[in-house]
Amino acid sequence: VPMAGNGAAMPLRGFPFTFGIFLLLGIQPLADCRPNFRPIGRVVRSIRRVVPSLSGRRLHCIKPWVSTAGVDYKEDPRFIHFKSQALRNLSRRYPAQQTEALIRPLLKYGPQLEDRDFGFLIKSAGISGLLDLSSEILESALNHGKANTIMYNTAISSCRPGGHMEKALSLYQSMQDNSFEPDTATYVTLIGVCDVNADADGAASLLSEMQTRNIARDSSLYRGAISVFCRTNQWMSAKGLLDEMQENNILPEASMVNQVIDNCLKNASDPAISTAMKLLDFSSKNYKWDADSYSLAIAVEVKARNPMKAIEYFEETPRKNHRCYTAVLKAYNALPCAEVWETALSIFEEMELKHLKRTHVTYNLIIGILGNAGLWRKALNIFNGMGRSGLEPNLFNYVTVMSAIAKYGKWETSLRLMDQMESVGIKPQLRVYNTVIRALGRSKGESGKSTWEKALSVMAKMEKEGIKPSEISYIELIRMWAANGLWQRALNTLEDLKKDNHVHKDTGILVQSYNGALRSCFKAKQWEKASELLEKMDAERVNRNKYTYEFLVAGYSDNGQWSKAVQIIEGLRESGMNPTDSMLMNVVEALEKSGQKALATMYYEESLKM
Repeated sequence: VPMAGNGAAMPLRGFPFTFGIFLLLGIQPLADCRPNFRPIGRVVRSIRRVVPSLSGRRLHCIKPWVSTAGVDYKEDPRFIHFKSQALRNLSRRYPAQQTEALIRPLLKYGPQLEDRDFGFLIKSAGISGLLDLSSEILESALNHGKANTIMYNTAISSCRPGGHMEKALSLYQSMQDNSFEPDTATYVTLIGVCDVNADADGAASLLSEMQTRNIARDSSLYRGAISVFCRTNQWMSAKGLLDEMQENNILPEASMVNQVIDNCLKNASDPAISTAMKLLDFSSKNYKWDADSYSLAIAVEVKARNPMKAIEYFEETPRKNHRCYTAVLKAYNALPCAEVWETALSIFEEMELKHLKRTHVTYNLIIGILGNAGLWRKALNIFNGMGRSGLEPNLFNYVTVMSAIAKYGKWETSLRLMDQMESVGIKPQLRVYNTVIRALGRSKGESGKSTWEKALSVMAKMEKEGIKPSEISYIELIRMWAANGLWQRALNTLEDLKKDNHVHKDTGILVQSYNGALRSCFKAKQWEKASELLEKMDAERVNRNKYTYEFLVAGYSDNGQWSKAVQIIEGLRESGMNPTDSMLMNVVEALEKSGQKALATMYYEESLKM
């Protein structure tokens, strides 16, 4: 059967029988443009059943009919209603310009348009992003006395996709100026626009206004408001809305509770995690959990330092997704990695067998677990396999594998990885330079040649890139100087740290720096310099930690100054701390060399009790 106007064939496959009636009774009169109101009445009744279900491949069959239908019948109110409704359904597939060209001719039939026709046209314009046209249609409805609150809500909802808050508020003001009272749906649409703009203050203001107007809040409104607050990391406000829903006997949707739990996890503070635990308990009592709910439960238990409970949740999960696997790897990362690395690795490999997505975070976790377990070669192999899995390593993956390697002083591999980063367009950050310096500080190159010259070249490159050293940079340098016995450089770097105003210098940073400098002085047998450093520590009120006492006892014992070593241990006891086994054994060795066998025996017996 040819189409009216353009003669295009109209396929019938998949169409309901009523549409066949429409073709047989409607096309010929429309094509001839002769008045025949009885057939067009049948057409309208038939098409009324078809238009609401138009979708997918059926759309192309009705589009030509809408744009080329007969002339005289356009003025029939029933046909105008059909065309406005069809435009609403088809506007998602029309370009904006074509939608506007189809809408404007209908506006001249303003008196014949019903309020629902205006609503369809406003919706069509809004779907195509034609906000000005949407306002124009609304103005036409006002002029013909057909406007209502629903039309305003439809126009405001058109502002949401683009986040046009100013336009939405203008329509909201116009609504009130024309004596239309906003309802719950009005505020739902306005808060939806706030959500797109991440405007939590605007959403809070609208909620307050609703309370003033005594307008009821429904589940849709709470959903939108919770989304705004979670988007802006205001988990306490989001949790307050969940509590309010329960007070109003409205059971929140599981997705709302999950959204707030996820936001608490991002905050990661102790109060936020405590709230997440309470919400988790509420969720377990009121909803049947899916994989996403289980993944959140696992993540919450990890943050709450309950890794074993997180693993229990993982084992309970019926259909695990990639989020569950990634979350449980975080649990294993919180346990002693030397004991659990095999299980963690099997979980990682299971993801590949099940064709589950392994993200950068997943790789980062397993590389970190293997690195902490001392399996840096396995960690490096998995890192190198990322490309074969179709996932190029990012900055964090490089930092994690380099940290695993640095612990064992594999500085050549660290430098190679840094060069590899630059070759793929990833600019090394401060953490990368610090990791390379750590690797250099823990190793010596070929033939025992010191690698500190390499560290200086890395520092020079870092300064050339405009990257200022951090407190970690200084500490790693001091440790490297200490490992190589370069006490003067260690002391100079300590002074540079104290003078640098760009770095954070708390007590923990300073004591680590002083410990490294002390170690360098003892290793170079600079006893006087070590004593001067101790005096400076006391003068600057830098509290000694257990490592300070370790270096002091080891240094004095190696120098044969057993009396000072014993004095340090007894002073440690007076401060409420117990000496470590290594301290006692250093003192025992020094006492035996000095012929103080009775004291040596006493400290040795004490070490056996530890």
